[in-house]
Amino acid sequence: MERVELACHTGHSINMGVGSPSKWIEAVVEKGMKAMAVTDIETVGAYGELAHYFSYTKPDLKLVYGKEMPVDESGYDIDDYGYISILVCNDIGKKNLYELIYETETKNYCLNLNQIANKHDGLLLGSGRENGILQRFLLNYKNLGYASIEEASEQEYVKNILKILDYIEIQPGCDKKLAKLLFDLANENKIIPVAVGGPFYLGSDSTRLAFEVLTGKIESDETYYQYKLHDTDSMSKLFTEVLEFDNETSYQLVVENSNRIADKCDQIYPFASVKYCPSIKNQNSILRDICEKALKRMGLYENEKYQKRLEWELNAVKYTGTEYMFLQIKDIKDRLGIEDFEIGSRGTVGTSLVAFLCGFNEVDPVKTNMCPYFFYGFNGNKEPDIDLNYSSAVQSKVHEAYKDAPGVGTVIKAGTFSSYGDLRALRKIEGSDNRNAKKRKYDVAEAMADTVYGRGQHPGGIILLPEGIDSTDVLPVYNIGTIDEPIITSGVDYHSIDHLVIKMDVLGHNAPEVIKRLADITGVDPRTISTDDTGVMNMFECPRDGLPACAGILEFSNSFVLDALKIARPKSFDDLVKLSSLMHGTDTWNENAKNLIEENGVSISDVLANRDDVFDMFISHGIAEKEAFALAEEVRKGMVSRNRARLWPEWREKLIAQGVPTWFVESCEKVKYLFPRAHSYAYVLSGWRMAWYKLHYPLQFYKVMLDVYRVDEFEPDYMMNKESLTLFYKFLQDPRSAYRDNEEHFEHENFSATCILLMDYFEHGFRFVGRPVKNRDEMIFEIMDDNTISVPIREE
Repeated sequence: MERVELACHTGHSINMGVGSPSKWIEAVVEKGMKAMAVTDIETVGAYGELAHYFSYTKPDLKLVYGKEMPVDESGYDIDDYGYISILVCNDIGKKNLYELIYETETKNYCLNLNQIANKHDGLLLGSGRENGILQRFLLNYKNLGYASIEEASEQEYVKNILKILDYIEIQPGCDKKLAKLLFDLANENKIIPVAVGGPFYLGSDSTRLAFEVLTGKIESDETYYQYKLHDTDSMSKLFTEVLEFDNETSYQLVVENSNRIADKCDQIYPFASVKYCPSIKNQNSILRDICEKALKRMGLYENEKYQKRLEWELNAVKYTGTEYMFLQIKDIKDRLGIEDFEIGSRGTVGTSLVAFLCGFNEVDPVKTNMCPYFFYGFNGNKEPDIDLNYSSAVQSKVHEAYKDAPGVGTVIKAGTFSSYGDLRALRKIEGSDNRNAKKRKYDVAEAMADTVYGRGQHPGGIILLPEGIDSTDVLPVYNIGTIDEPIITSGVDYHSIDHLVIKMDVLGHNAPEVIKRLADITGVDPRTISTDDTGVMNMFECPRDGLPACAGILEFSNSFVLDALKIARPKSFDDLVKLSSLMHGTDTWNENAKNLIEENGVSISDVLANRDDVFDMFISHGIAEKEAFALAEEVRKGMVSRNRARLWPEWREKLIAQGVPTWFVESCEKVKYLFPRAHSYAYVLSGWRMAWYKLHYPLQFYKVMLDVYRVDEFEPDYMMNKESLTLFYKFLQDPRSAYRDNEEHFEHENFSATCILLMDYFEHGFRFVGRPVKNRDEMIFEIMDDNTISVPIREE
């Protein structure tokens, strides 16, 4: 029988643990352990990945969820606080743990012993490692005024701790005297003594060095590395040779008791077992009524194509139980008086006819031939992911409106975790004093990449819980704000629980804001602008020298896109949608579509640019919809290019045999990621409208663009006239430029885009004059006359 590690610390132990949760599971299984417990410090963020990995790989392992919780020790002259280990035995314990976490996050960072004792049901409580309240008290006996560690162990505080403990943790790194005392205290009080490593890294040299860089602790003795994941033999050796327990006692501590504790814990799922969604009475019939009335207003109610599509989508929405999402987006839009063009659709929501009829998707997916499967799944059983861009002026109002939405009890932010990644890890290593880590910096950076350095919130994601449901019934939560001004987020990455809750993506974006302001300043409703306007299309023609007329417009304002325009030479709105998709995909343009256009004479209209292109091409060559969609999914995720596709090898020759051009098949094999056509359509629609306003109201266009996009990147010293602007732009292109090299000026691309906009401004013969201002709210550009805009210049 192998030992069980009861205190694993994954990469979610912020700035300490090394290795993703899934890597920890794999390592424990490799060592033959039948169970493991994860007790990260600060967060339970690992729970999401642990649960996902466990559910899908089903390892031969019991996974025990736990946490090290802070306990107040201020009454005993010990600095800060100590910890207690908590393991979850069952669903009652899970609820109690989440309530304790809520206490520490929203009321007081540290718990007291009474609070923990009151939530003991369903939990196992351990003494903690070297940072535990029991060990810290004993080791501080001199500072506390006791003559010996034995005298300290007899104090009332220790007795109170022992009353609530289920097991006492003994680490290989503690001294022999303390180890024996802990062992005796456990036996005297009928508490289980157990060997616990409390590892923070998996054992390889690169993970050890990553741990050293992160914590500053140096694991100097190769034989007795304290913080690595030990197998049974190495842990037993530490307890017999270092702590000098006899073989029988060592086996009891290392193997028997660790398994005994694990056996007391059930295998649980760390979140709610059912989906919790707010709802309103008759929501399915209400949604159907809204959609049918909209079709009637548009004169499309008798159109069989629309009827068939609507029926299919409504059934999909009903199956996933997400009617509420559609209804509340529409209701809040109507309540706040938000215009259609103040909302921009993201992702695949633009393929939804229901969203179009509810007024928060401007794209008619039937007219534009958008495939609904990418949004709802082929069988209509995929929960819709509705991502929307709101103008910055209304985003916060929408967030607040959800708090008052019918059926909603609690609104929390969608939580996120920030990991080092390769580049940040390299910087951390290079800034450390660890010479050994620097010698192997790339290996060490790879090991450190999964370590979390901070937690935060999704910029627009909010989770809606129904009335009568407490957040601790569903998931753990965190407070990334303060006790006085809390910002409550999900305690796990929102992706890991999106199948259990309703998450609304209410994102802020400048594009809807620009369109709204242009509509207000010109009096022209953007919905009246035709996508067939030849004058607008001509603005996207690129001259050999100089800037195209579309310079400065959303999606068409950086050098990469402008270069692509020259090569692709789009002739229509749909071609621009293709180009936008290519710019947002991965390995879709360079060495792919670009080559096909330049060398093979393939038109921009025909190249593979987005997910829908794959589906449409295969359908047009006789492939059944089910297979076409499955193949499109493999291509768009990059599975084909990475040789991980299940269907592709079988279908490749069939596709060519049925007439799919070989160049198209080969293009599929290069793609790493394909953008949704619907998302590109929404982006280009905004850009097209901006182009129309620029064509007919140029000064108003520049004023709004500068107000919304460029006020923070406008450098009066360099941008007030054409000559100084030209010099500044050349300076930005110099690889030695501080704006390229300094991390604080990561917005180099924004400065370049501002320069492009302003060079175009000066080409129109317009000029700037300065205007001193004192306050931030005065930082707006003002039209002075037919060819002049005044620039707000902040007085020092």
